[in-house]
Amino acid sequence: MTLMAGNTAVRGLPAIDEITARRAVFVTGRREVTLSAALAQFLATAEFERLRPVLVTGPGAAIGPFVNWEMRRLGGSWVVQYPDGSLLDALRGRPLLTLDELDDPRVVAAREPVPLSDHTDASPVAVMAVELLTAHRPTAELVVGEGPEAVLDGLALDGPDVWGSTEPLTLRWDRGELTRTARTQMPVSSTFRAASPGGARATLRFEHNPEVLLERLTMMIPLEPYAKAAPGFSARAEDLLEELHERHAVVTGTISLIDGDAGGRLELRRRRPEVPQAVLVGSWGLHQAGVDPGALEGHPGVRVLGGRWAPALLASFDSAHGAPWRQFQELSRAAGLDGILRSFGIGGEAQ
Repeated sequence: MTLMAGNTAVRGLPAIDEITARRAVFVTGRREVTLSAALAQFLATAEFERLRPVLVTGPGAAIGPFVNWEMRRLGGSWVVQYPDGSLLDALRGRPLLTLDELDDPRVVAAREPVPLSDHTDASPVAVMAVELLTAHRPTAELVVGEGPEAVLDGLALDGPDVWGSTEPLTLRWDRGELTRTARTQMPVSSTFRAASPGGARATLRFEHNPEVLLERLTMMIPLEPYAKAAPGFSARAEDLLEELHERHAVVTGTISLIDGDAGGRLELRRRRPEVPQAVLVGSWGLHQAGVDPGALEGHPGVRVLGGRWAPALLASFDSAHGAPWRQFQELSRAAGLDGILRSFGIGGEAQ
């Protein structure tokens, strides 16, 4: 297979280099893979057709934060093709014989991993991944887009300075203009993206019905070196979610820690797994799930915020209480987090 030999676009689908019943493939020789218009179109097509997006690059490529987030959201695969034609599943660090093997992870897992540099050879950066769903009363005076500003302000970082749909982002950050653009697209907006001078990246989408406007925010925020940031990171995440709860009508919020590279990019190397750090379920979310927050106070790291009429559930995941992913899964089941997200059309069909 000579995928890297040049663009082999599928007839009628210029942003796709190969398509099968299970996957769509995008090939690029760029060293910095950012969310260009062509790559955004590829990802949108893969999502619409319910195909696994497969990004094929050379071994020296780095994946930008927006591309990383979209590939994570869609369950995509990053494949590196070497000059001799051999393939590597870059996220698992294991060789592939063909792209078809991406659909059978057991075959790939049985192979010896390829020796790659790890965090001892690189300068890993702690990247804070934030997912926030907030609710607004849809009044004529509402100006949207405060979420990225609030998150960065809570971390004492500079707010967004540019926004747009694809990279490069060329519009000066302007919440009024963002609001006007989103209004013309209701009931569901397109995806907007913003960036800050410090390297933070934010993705925004809005959905409107007669009673509420929902703002879905995801952010990738590069912080200090991983070794410095990791200790106490869960407390930092918990403090940020508590501050956001006090200022906004948060339905759900989650924060996790990612082992990233400079600027929040992903380079080809072995890295630590992503770890959940804190989760917030607001009063509306608890109501949707029919959960009594008081019944969950016994879970490790769980606190109930707010008064009787608007309680919220805040939990942090510390390794002292066991594996963070297991803590997160147990709390998610107890709090009905999956049902909450489905009720707002996230992670499944809306109820």
